Amino acid sequence: MVFIWGRAPKTYIHCLEILQNRAIKTLLYCHHLTATKTIYELSNILPLSTLSKYHAAIFMYNVLHDSIESNLVLEFSGSFHYHNTRNKINIFISQSK
Repeated sequence: MVFIWGRAPKTYIHCLEILQNRAIKTLLYCHHLTATKTIYELSNILPLSTLSKYHAAIFMYNVLHDSIESNLVLEFSGSFHYHNTRNKINIFISQSK
């Protein structure tokens, strides 16, 4: 579910992160001026923006290693040319099944 709404505009994610910060501070009985980095380290919770990237990375790993079924056909950009460019190791979707 995080993967779906994680692509929302940054302004919406920011508003949700503010609520998340308040909730974690309340649960941990922290002062409202406690640094957010500290509360995330104490609680072992990822911020929503990071959580979205984490789930996207897990999804891509599973697709690349055929751990899940997907309609995506992923290829590395190095598979269609051998020029030494900075985008050589990028992954792209060549087609969907």
